Parts: sequence; C-alpha cells; structure tokens
Amino acid sequence: MKNIAGISIFMGFLFGFIAFIIIFAINDSVDFAIMIGVLAGVLFGGVLAVCLVILYTSTNKKYLKYKNERISELVVYETPFFRLNGGEKDSGQLFLTDKSLFIVIIRGNTTFRELVIPLASIEKVFKKYDYGHLANALIIQKDGTETRFISDFEKLVNSLRPYVSEDVCV
Repeated sequence: MKNIAGISIFMGFLFGFIAFIIIFAINDSVDFAIMIGVLAGVLFGGVLAVCLVILYTSTNKKYLKYKNERISELVVYETPFFRLNGGEKDSGQLFLTDKSLFIVIIRGNTTFRELVIPLASIEKVFKKYDYGHLANALIIQKDGTETRFISDFEKLVNSLRPYVSEDVCV
C-alpha cells in the first residue's frame, strides 16, 4: 500500500508540474497556473490512487480466495513474486506451508499458472543474479527441475529454514 501512495504522489506532482508549465505558457499568470497545477496534481494523484487501491484489493481477494479453496495446510509465509522462469509479465503470489511451496499466477478470474513444489523435493535454493535484479531465487529440485523467480530472497530462505535441511539454503 505504501508503494501505491508513493506512486500516486509522484505522478500527482509530475502531472501538476506539467499542468503548471502549460497553463503558465498559455496564460502568463503565475497565480492561475499554480492553482490549476495543484488542482490537476491532486485530482490526477487522487484518481490514480483510487484506481491502484481498487486493483490491489481485487487482486488480493483473488489470491485469498485461492488460498482458502486450494491450500488445506496452514500458510506460514506468503509474498508476491515476479517473472516466473523468465516470463516477461508474470507476477503472482508465493504460499509456503510446512509441506509445499505454492507458486500461483491469477489473471482475470482464472488461475493462469500454478506450480506446487513439495519441500521434500527441494535440493538447493540459490540466490541467482540474472534479469538485472538482485533478489532472484533459483530452486533446484531432486529431479533436476529448476524454478526461478524474483522475490525477497532472504525472507523466503528464513521462512524455508525450519522446514528444510540447513544445507539446502545456500
């Protein structure tokens, strides 16, 4: 939610500044240009904030519904992730239980992609630096399957440690 506020404030200032410059160039009145710039910034930032909050809330409801319907164990950790296995626009939610790691992408009203990794099958968890991001996780399973995504690596590893052996998390 704090990201939504920051984005809205930044875009409001930017839009207000652009409106100020345009009105000042047209009218040559600083007072009128400031008034219109502030009004435009507040309105644009407010509308953007409302739209982002509605999108955030509806997305969270979809993942909460998924968690309640599909995961029977207690979820001990959940976090968003991005770019599952190199996908450009992939973003979703990770759910960690004491037995499995659920990697879920919901688009629209349907589950677009679902990957369930049993914790017993995880051989190694690495911090991998690719895509130009620092917080990538690479999970290698005992059958050789690799799964990569961008998330908060340290929190994920700290959440995994009680459920997998110590030598798994590198």
